[in-house]
Amino acid sequence: MFDNAYELVDSTTFKLRRISPNLWQIFELTYKALKTHAINWIEGQCDMPVSLPQLTARAFKIEMIPTLDNFLSYGSDVFKSRADYRNMIVDIYTTVLTSDNLGENDFINGSKLADSILLNLRGHVDDVSGSVRTSRTETDRMDSTCK
Repeated sequence: MFDNAYELVDSTTFKLRRISPNLWQIFELTYKALKTHAINWIEGQCDMPVSLPQLTARAFKIEMIPTLDNFLSYGSDVFKSRADYRNMIVDIYTTVLTSDNLGENDFINGSKLADSILLNLRGHVDDVSGSVRTSRTETDRMDSTCK
């Protein structure tokens, strides 16, 4: 279910090259789902409810990355004018990168999101750029995961 929704939003935003006001609700709902709901979504397969850490790790898969990248690319003006949206996108990145239930692909996806944040919001995320860097603890976790 979620994979189809994200694919539709990804295709629509890529084709239009803009984010309509109604689509911003999807960004907000994505954030809320990552922070509050317990839906098991493994690369687009909806199964049974699980814990929030499992949701965070599983929801941040390939299906979500293009949609978030499009929001950043084609909605950068909105991100630049709304600190709450900037905080949400950085929090999504931080939550996913620091989750204990992540694998190597999730770190790669997190890096792609960080690239998009830093490239599209240049000069507007300086106050949170520390959150978009990989801390020593996270680097150690990645090293132990990749061994």
